[in-house]
Amino acid sequence: MRVTNAVLTIILGNLVRNVIAATPTGVIHIHMNDKQISVRDEGEVLSDIPHSNSHGLGLMIVDD
Repeated sequence: MRVTNAVLTIILGNLVRNVIAATPTGVIHIHMNDKQISVRDEGEVLSDIPHSNSHGLGLMIVDD
């Protein structure tokens, strides 16, 4: 799948904001190459985070 730079910027921004929100302390590792992006953190798992006003579409889009 190909995306524009603007769309990729939005997706990456949302991903990084989500990881930072779920990791109040600890380390976040983000690795990129020309084919993939990986994020590893020490934050809570999604099921442990209380529901907020988020619609949860960001992770679905990133996962696709």
